[in-house]
Amino acid sequence: MSTYLKIEQEQDGTMTIVSENTNLESILDNLVKALSTADSQSTKAVRALILAQSLVDTDPSLSGFANLRKSPPYQGQNTYIADALISWRREKARELAVPPYFILHQRVLYAIADNMPLNNEELLAISGIGPSFVEKYGNDVLAITNA
Repeated sequence: MSTYLKIEQEQDGTMTIVSENTNLESILDNLVKALSTADSQSTKAVRALILAQSLVDTDPSLSGFANLRKSPPYQGQNTYIADALISWRREKARELAVPPYFILHQRVLYAIADNMPLNNEELLAISGIGPSFVEKYGNDVLAITNA
């Protein structure tokens, strides 16, 4: 099933979005509003990425381009921990309005699941983890790995 989508620009410069999918229409309306009120190019880019992910979450048929860069699924022993870390990262990214990889790259996330650190020193020993990450997110990550 294809999704009908039409974007019209009004004379005053505002954009109107029409879709057969009301969820999709709402998300795209939010995208247009966010981009028109953003104060910098980087803010616009971050908002566009977050809302684009919302589009893909709403309508999986729109995910063709997104699948090109997805990391392979976790192949280690601690799938439950990897899944918990992925969920935590997703929620933290939404809370901070940044893409998930700004919080933690998938490769590093998998390394945490493989190594199961018990404390900050073991967390710091993982390639890709630095003092800043430990200060901001160490307690959250250790709560997951020590559960």
